[in-house]
Amino acid sequence: MIRVDPKANSQLHLYAAWGCPFCHRVLVAMVLAGLGDHVTISWMRNIKGPAGWEIAPGDDPLFGESSLKKVYERLEPGVEHTPSVPLLVELSSKTLLSSSSMQITRYFARGMNGAHPVCLDLSPANLIEQIDTMNEWLHSAVNRAVYEVGFSAEQGGTKRKSNSSLIRSTSLSAAWPSSRSCSATC
Repeated sequence: MIRVDPKANSQLHLYAAWGCPFCHRVLVAMVLAGLGDHVTISWMRNIKGPAGWEIAPGDDPLFGESSLKKVYERLEPGVEHTPSVPLLVELSSKTLLSSSSMQITRYFARGMNGAHPVCLDLSPANLIEQIDTMNEWLHSAVNRAVYEVGFSAEQGGTKRKSNSSLIRSTSLSAAWPSSRSCSATC
C-alpha cells in the first residue's frame, strides 16, 4: 500500500519504460484518471543491460544516475532490490513509494488517495473484487506472457510462448463485455 498524505504537496515521480507491459497499465490509469499533470516521468532507454534499465543522460531528477539499479541503491542503501519499472518515488523526501504496478495503478485510480479528483472512476467500490481478480489474471496471463516471449532463448520456445500468449489475449477479448466501452474526457 502506498502511504502518502493526500494533503501534503507531494512531488511524485515515475520511472517508466515503453517496453515494459507493467508500465502500460500504470500509465493508462494515470491518464484516464486525469493525473498526468501531477506526476513527472523519467523514461528508460528501453535497454536492459547488466545494470538493468538505462536512464538517458540528464533524465534522473533524484540523483542524476544513468541506471535504475543505481537509483534503487541510492533510495534504499543496503536493501536488495530487483531494479524494475514502474517505480514511483516522492522527490522531495527521496522516498521509494512502490514498484508494484498493481499498487501504483490503484493509487492513481483513487486520485492518489483522494489528493486529486479523478476524471473517470477506475475502481468503483462495488467492482473492487472483480477488478482485483482481473488484475491478478492480467499480471500473470498477459503481462508476464509478454516477458516470456521476449526473453525466450530459442525459436521453438518463442513460438510456443507466443501461441500461449495469443490464446490468453483471445480469452481476454472474449471476457470483455461487448456492450461496454471505456472512454474518458477530462
